[in-house]
Amino acid sequence: MLELLALTPLDNEQKKTLQSARDSGHSLLRILSDILDWSKIEAGMLGLSVQATTIAHLLQDVANTYAHVASAKKLILQRHVDERIGKAHLVDSLRLSQILNNLVSNAIKFTHQGSVQIRAEVLEQLEGAEKIRFSVQDTGIGLDQAQKSRLFQLYTQATDNTARMYGGTGLGLAICKRLAEIMGADLDLESIPGRGSTFSLTLVLPLTEIKTIPSCVQGTEISPTEPLAADVATAPIVLAVDDHPVNLALLVRQIELLGLRVESAQDGESALALWRSRSIAAIITDCHMPNMDGYELARAIRKDERLEARPRLPIIACTANALGEENERCRVAGMDEVMVKPTNLKTLRAMLLRWLPGLGEVEKQTHRKPPQQNADPPVDFSDLSETVPDRAGQIDLLRKFQSHQRNDLEQLQARFEQADMAGTAYAAHRIKGASRMVGARELASAYAAIEQAAKQNDHDAVCLGFQLLADAVNRFENYLSMLSDAE
Repeated sequence: MLELLALTPLDNEQKKTLQSARDSGHSLLRILSDILDWSKIEAGMLGLSVQATTIAHLLQDVANTYAHVASAKKLILQRHVDERIGKAHLVDSLRLSQILNNLVSNAIKFTHQGSVQIRAEVLEQLEGAEKIRFSVQDTGIGLDQAQKSRLFQLYTQATDNTARMYGGTGLGLAICKRLAEIMGADLDLESIPGRGSTFSLTLVLPLTEIKTIPSCVQGTEISPTEPLAADVATAPIVLAVDDHPVNLALLVRQIELLGLRVESAQDGESALALWRSRSIAAIITDCHMPNMDGYELARAIRKDERLEARPRLPIIACTANALGEENERCRVAGMDEVMVKPTNLKTLRAMLLRWLPGLGEVEKQTHRKPPQQNADPPVDFSDLSETVPDRAGQIDLLRKFQSHQRNDLEQLQARFEQADMAGTAYAAHRIKGASRMVGARELASAYAAIEQAAKQNDHDAVCLGFQLLADAVNRFENYLSMLSDAE
């Protein structure tokens, strides 16, 4: 609500007061989160939720979160990811980012000039895994030996004046230390008074290719937003679902500010009825509601989609529970993404652009780049060049693969619908190999997930694999279409 207020006409003094209120609210939220985390750790109830994570993206999220804070202090915030690091690893991304966020926050807090660097380096290549060192280095005030010895103790800070001068509770690093132990990692510190500190986290992470539902990271900055649709009358309809009237009113207003039409419901039953009767483009739903909660709503929609051959609807969970196990529970229910409350407009806007094709066309045309310049295209031409050296031949091969892939996908779906798990696994394995040959790694990963789930006779996991596959196929088809036009 403070963010929405900040977007109204205010004088400079009001803006400063409002920003102070928002910053204080976020500080309070962090303190409460630290206390809850420590309570879980002491009770032995804090477990890990391991999922596929891209290290480069995780570090970029951390850097994005603190970019404006570093800029306000005129500090240089740098990020470096070893080019040898694999594309995806199995790790609890929430807890890893929690440690790195805490270390970066402290580095900026105790650095008055110079820079803060976030790094991820491969120390050792292992069989199916990598030993990686994450480090946060600053040019700040540094610590002497006595201060270092007490730094990771509960409710303890470097000096008696630290809390008065810099704030904080002394919980953050103690939690980081325990989280590192739970993850089987080593958390080390090197520091010289007056010259800065380097915190290092070293752990072994298994390599993987399976993608996961992203969880949006919140920032505290207030930034103006632009409508996503040129004409509100023809804009897509987003269905907002929440049993708390204030939360629902906030989400509705945010969607309206983004230039979209919105319907609202206070429980899953009402939302399901609206979806069946209206042309809904996406649903953003709370998870815990009376009558029918968000999980049941998602399962009901996915069931109807299968029975009635409806197109897949983007379903976004909006929850105050940022724990990794919430991601997994939402995934199993059939949701596409988890968005953490309170959600700011920037995060909501980015999420809607991701899941609603056709939004922001003016913006896309203005910033459109040739496909080969995309940060992470769905085709790896370095793989493809091993089969066909010239670009014209590569595109021709991709077109042929596209045609065969469509036919093979129909056969794969038919075998699954016939409950032929052995046939499903065989078909997925066959297309997986062809996908890898042409460099379509996202497709290969999705087919690999289906193959593995079918071998284990896990119906729900196969359905999840088909969800991942649908996204990968759309990206591949769109990319190839643009690539053909560009050529």
